[in-house]
Amino acid sequence: MANSARSRESFQAAYKPAVYSGTFSAVATGTTQVLAALANHTLYIQSIMVSITTGAAQTYSFQDDSATILLAKTKATSVQGDAYLYDFGPSGFPLTSGEGLDHVISGAGTAGAVHIEGYYKLNDAATHHP
Repeated sequence: MANSARSRESFQAAYKPAVYSGTFSAVATGTTQVLAALANHTLYIQSIMVSITTGAAQTYSFQDDSATILLAKTKATSVQGDAYLYDFGPSGFPLTSGEGLDHVISGAGTAGAVHIEGYYKLNDAATHHP
């Protein structure tokens, strides 16, 4: 079956699913790892969904542990009710091998909910992007 015909769920079933759901309060700041790194694995991010419940002039961003890859960033003028969907397709976007996904909040003030889906793929078995 061609990769383009595969579903998001088929990649998660074929490899190790990586899913995170959580909320962040208006006092939260800094960097939090939301999906851990696994040795000898590459983390593929399929989607990131952000819902703002309290708006402020801060941003949410999502990057690998070394900040080499910035996947997504909300605008700094988010208001209550704003929603962001970053969809990287069923095969996902690969992070740096052996690194996890961090959620970075630029400062206190914004609150919201985050849902992330992806999967871990063993590097030894990977010869190319799925």
